[in-house]
Amino acid sequence: MTEYIRRMTPNLLGRDFVIGDIHGCITEFFVLLQHVRFDFSIDRVFSVGDLIDRGEHSIEALELLYEKWFFPVLGNHDEMMRDYFTSDDEDLAAGSLMTWLQNGGNWILDEDVDQTVLKHYAQRLTKLPYVIHVDGEGPAKFNIVHGELIGTVPLSDVNLETANIDYSRATWGRSWADPFTNWSCMVDKVQSPDLSIVYCGHNTVPEIRQYMRQIDIDLGCAFRYVNPEIEDINELVLVQPAAGKAFCCSSVSLEVSEICLRSTINMLSNTDNKFVEATYIK
Repeated sequence: MTEYIRRMTPNLLGRDFVIGDIHGCITEFFVLLQHVRFDFSIDRVFSVGDLIDRGEHSIEALELLYEKWFFPVLGNHDEMMRDYFTSDDEDLAAGSLMTWLQNGGNWILDEDVDQTVLKHYAQRLTKLPYVIHVDGEGPAKFNIVHGELIGTVPLSDVNLETANIDYSRATWGRSWADPFTNWSCMVDKVQSPDLSIVYCGHNTVPEIRQYMRQIDIDLGCAFRYVNPEIEDINELVLVQPAAGKAFCCSSVSLEVSEICLRSTINMLSNTDNKFVEATYIK
């Protein structure tokens, strides 16, 4: 049974991190963990989803599902894999496969890929939540979703279970990026000031940016595997919310750069219920 929202207690012993869309870029992921001296016994990583496709190591990324320190939400690529291998609805499974193959899932056709193993991973994907809320103090308190967090009433940390969240938009939504959507007229109906920062992926951006409570951290790490000519969008991002820092690993050079987020995020998250235009943080 799907766990739509998972609430996590504060990490009193170690640090919490949030990783952007991995998309099979497992080398970059572990470069980042090494850079921050990640302690596998007490630290935690929360993932905005999309573990697979496009990058070179989707299988290795799926193996993260078995790590006790790794907590992902469901991304749309993960969802396509889940539905293809586990759905009893043949039409849904066939449609998921077609969409998946068109969006980087063609690696599953490789003769070296064990389909039985993939089915086991897909079963693990059925256990992933759509939203994770991490409790804590100040910036250590945050939410995770892949696409966007929108309900039928203004969202806050306390009403996530009762706000009728649109879970299709949690995996596929990109409304914040739509220049034709006038969110300034309906901000009061979407997210309240009582909603902690929401870290999201899915919507690839050239720089980390914030829309209202949501912060986009997908900087297109896997794009170079799709089109080597793309040079300005090629980083995997690891955020340390409590410290107000982000670490960006280039998929070209594997060099890591550091960004200070604290002042920008605090300024925006403490605003009244007013629409905040897209703010690039990096």
